[in-house]
Amino acid sequence: MWKNEGAWMAVVDQDRRKGLVQSFRKEDVGELYAYMGTGDYNFEVTTVWQEVKKGEGMTWEYEIGCIQGLNGLAGFGEGIGVNVELKGAVYGNREDVGIEVQVGSLQKREVNVDVGVTGATNVQLLACREEIKPYRPFIKRLSWNTGNIPDGDYAITVIVNDQHGRELAKGKKKLTIAGRSRERWTGEMKGLNSEWERVKERLLRKDREHYEKIKPVLTRIAIQIADMKQAIQRNELKDLPGLKQEIEKQLVEIK
Repeated sequence: MWKNEGAWMAVVDQDRRKGLVQSFRKEDVGELYAYMGTGDYNFEVTTVWQEVKKGEGMTWEYEIGCIQGLNGLAGFGEGIGVNVELKGAVYGNREDVGIEVQVGSLQKREVNVDVGVTGATNVQLLACREEIKPYRPFIKRLSWNTGNIPDGDYAITVIVNDQHGRELAKGKKKLTIAGRSRERWTGEMKGLNSEWERVKERLLRKDREHYEKIKPVLTRIAIQIADMKQAIQRNELKDLPGLKQEIEKQLVEIK
């Protein structure tokens, strides 16, 4: 059970692309609960605490519906669900990003769908008018090349408006552009690996006995360089300065 922070809750069967959605007023619901089993699931909403005097009562409203065509839910509003699928979370410069936009509805609606990249730099990817039905969701696959967009955190944002421009639903999927940072650290990693290779080859040629003694250190450095490469691929860069310093120190000591 956890504290409610929104106005809807959903359980989605990704394989079948179907989901059950409960929607409510945010101020009415205090806590949420969900259970997912191998063959069943349960999800519940609990109202905020309210003291009810004798002879009085309390009421609150919520809706439940089945939304089709989505294998996740990034946003929901007024009976419309939005989802964004990306193959990765971190991209470099001049890299193609495959995007799938999914918009489903609990009833027949004519809507305007806007898709864009939002962040330090904004890019519009799609603007179209669509008729969406419960059994016919809007599914659109797009490709966007990151070009030389500055490094930073971005999102693929989908906004669904009615015919008068009023926002009905909004969803987003975060992604990180780390082209320049990854390129710099890749260069640092390659430089350390080249130095490691030079030290290893020199010791093998000139001092085999010493090489055997420090072989465990060389192995440890090789593992650290491999860890560095994996961290760069995952865009986990905050620990790399310390790791680089440690590798450099060991290389100096064994020369």
